[in-house]
Amino acid sequence: MRILLCILMLLPARAMAAVEVTLPLAGYWRPGRYVPVRVEAREAGTVVEIGGEGVVRTRLPLADGRADVIVPLLVMSEPGGIGGRAWRQLGPEQRLVGFTTIDIPFAQGLFPGDSIVPIQLAAADPLPGAAVAWETLDAVVLDNTVANIPEQKLRELGSCGVIVARRPGEVNRPNIIGPRAAAEDLAAFAPVQGWAADWPKAFRRGVLLCAVAFSIVALGVGLMRFRHSAVVLVLLCAGASGGLWMWWRSRPAVLTRCGAIVCRDGALAQRDLWVYQATASGSDSRMSWAEVMRPYFESRMDRDAMRPVLVCGEDGMPREFEFHLMVGQKVGFLMRSIVAAPQGALREQVSSPLERLAKRMYLREGVKVVGESDSMLRLELPKYGEQWPTVVIEAQSK
Repeated sequence: MRILLCILMLLPARAMAAVEVTLPLAGYWRPGRYVPVRVEAREAGTVVEIGGEGVVRTRLPLADGRADVIVPLLVMSEPGGIGGRAWRQLGPEQRLVGFTTIDIPFAQGLFPGDSIVPIQLAAADPLPGAAVAWETLDAVVLDNTVANIPEQKLRELGSCGVIVARRPGEVNRPNIIGPRAAAEDLAAFAPVQGWAADWPKAFRRGVLLCAVAFSIVALGVGLMRFRHSAVVLVLLCAGASGGLWMWWRSRPAVLTRCGAIVCRDGALAQRDLWVYQATASGSDSRMSWAEVMRPYFESRMDRDAMRPVLVCGEDGMPREFEFHLMVGQKVGFLMRSIVAAPQGALREQVSSPLERLAKRMYLREGVKVVGESDSMLRLELPKYGEQWPTVVIEAQSK
């Protein structure tokens, strides 16, 4: 069945013509990368959704039915047409470079032997919207006169693996270790292989202790010889049943496991926080946006079944992912940031399940696991959440 990429809007049909979508990168894309989409709306209702075959939908709420913003759209596989243009997948020898002033020889110096695909950026606002929206770019070449890009956005571009250069010669080339794109890949789920979202030991221990306590009290009441002991026993059972029902209702439907991989390279480090969710009963869930964030799925069928949506604010900045987990499904999220290299003693013996992920997706020549730590990153987790020790990887100097 042919499914075209479309715009789905929660508004009357007469208002649909009031929304215009354009592609600042001229339709170029790579699998698992975000691309920027410009949405211009006038009197267009309350919400616009951009989605279809091959992409994770993006939802944009409108202020008074209007918008003129850049939103990120995550392309997972071959998409259809949108905004009146065809999509074009970049080849392995092509480098997509954004310029405030086109300078092909300068870009060829960044990527010797590769083919440069130039994109003209506006000098007044070269990279509007979230930094992650522009991660399909291999490099951004700015003039020295451009000074209106916040340092935070430049750091986030580095976390995406985008080279940021200023003519005539300053170049910031990030050394990214590990995966650089969202994916439908079982390798990303190595730390949670065999996890069936069963309840953790703390929950099962609580159930057992409650059962033991109830049995002791019920036995004591049953052995007491007074006139209304049967009534007391009935009331006790009713109270215990009501308490158990309230406790069961308040339990989290989705369980979380997480941990970090820190890649040290000199004074700076790349910190990758991996968060996994699963449920034994099926449930809607969400994941708040943080840093540079990418979802991972075990298969394309899982992604389709989850119906994930990237929810943005009215300014186009990403806020959270919403999705539905079916019984037995797992979803993963990678949140990457560049931080000062953490210090502290390490245990050479690594017990964290993230070591399996590191061996599959991070290690290469000159990179090795050097230990783990419990103190480098401590997170506030939902009830019954589990955090693994931080795995530390080190890039060996040549």
